[in-house]
Amino acid sequence: MHYIEEILEKLQDSYPVYIGRKSLDTLMCFISGYELAVQEIMGEDTDYFFRVTVFVHQKYGIIPSPSKNWVTLLTERAGSDEAAFDLFYELRDEMKQADYVSKPREELENAFEEMIHAGLQAMIAEPTGGGER
Repeated sequence: MHYIEEILEKLQDSYPVYIGRKSLDTLMCFISGYELAVQEIMGEDTDYFFRVTVFVHQKYGIIPSPSKNWVTLLTERAGSDEAAFDLFYELRDEMKQADYVSKPREELENAFEEMIHAGLQAMIAEPTGGGER
């Protein structure tokens, strides 16, 4: 995990050097490639984006949906891709303060499954369709 944290730290202030512009979408693509390289070369699975996914859904009380990933959710919430970049870093600080990055994956998987289950129950109880909460 520390590999991802280190590069995210560099990218926060030096994003033009690494990704060209302040963009959450571009940041996510860059970090996805970086994470894949860490997995392939070092044999470590960081689970970083899974952790971000669970954190964002829990923080905002949003039912997980295959049609919207955390980048889309933050971009919609922030109003632009550039503002979503800043929002991501605010949330990253919250994740670090809550020691979210060191929680066991199983605990996060259980929390995510509970969110999905609660969302399905809400959709069943609401015959008009339900949706994002």
